[in-house]
Amino acid sequence: RAGIVANYNSVPWDDKTPQNPSGIRLGSAAMTTRGFMESEFRMVADWIDRVISSGLNEHEINKIQGEVKALCGQYAMP
Repeated sequence: RAGIVANYNSVPWDDKTPQNPSGIRLGSAAMTTRGFMESEFRMVADWIDRVISSGLNEHEINKIQGEVKALCGQYAMP
């Protein structure tokens, strides 16, 4: 809902399926393709932390979604 997508790739040695993983796997290749650097990766990590820490508060998630859209608008996919 915040606009941050985790992919369904399998993780080595994970005994669960990609659709029901034991953790999340983020597509860093898509972020580097956009041109994200360390500061943008830190922003994404901060957004994930804020979503989780908010207790899935809709107001906070909507705020983060706007921030995600603004950043992605600056770094369109080639």
